[in-house]
Amino acid sequence: MAQEAVVEAGKQPVKIQEIRIKGSRLPEKSILHLTGLQVGQTIEETKVRSALQHANDSGLFTNIGYTYESLPDSTNVILELQIVDQLPLVPATIKIPKIDAEQIWQYLQNFDPLLQTNAWAETLRSSESPSFNGEESSIGMVNSCEGGSIR
Repeated sequence: MAQEAVVEAGKQPVKIQEIRIKGSRLPEKSILHLTGLQVGQTIEETKVRSALQHANDSGLFTNIGYTYESLPDSTNVILELQIVDQLPLVPATIKIPKIDAEQIWQYLQNFDPLLQTNAWAETLRSSESPSFNGEESSIGMVNSCEGGSIR
């Protein structure tokens, strides 16, 4: 009977009052964008798991764990995400004939702060990537890949 109560509790919608992110070098706003989770959102545990799986499928993380902290006398929770980043991250540049790489980077930066060149550069510096060359205007970050190359 107690086990059934635990299962039922996971189906009970909760309201996210706060999201805490630990362990990642990536900007909080980018992680929230990847998960789709938002403060004020009412959500069931299955949806939380699905959102975290979606973010994990990006290839930027090796693991995303979570815990709820229930707030007294309410269905409000503090959601804490424990993230392990995928490493190594390597520099990426855009080289397409007749296309201005700077315009593409500006467009991408407006879409998501994860793609801000200074954020990429700081992440690369902190990950001690031997291939970082300091060209922050044309640098991005991607996971390493097998069987292919990113130029």
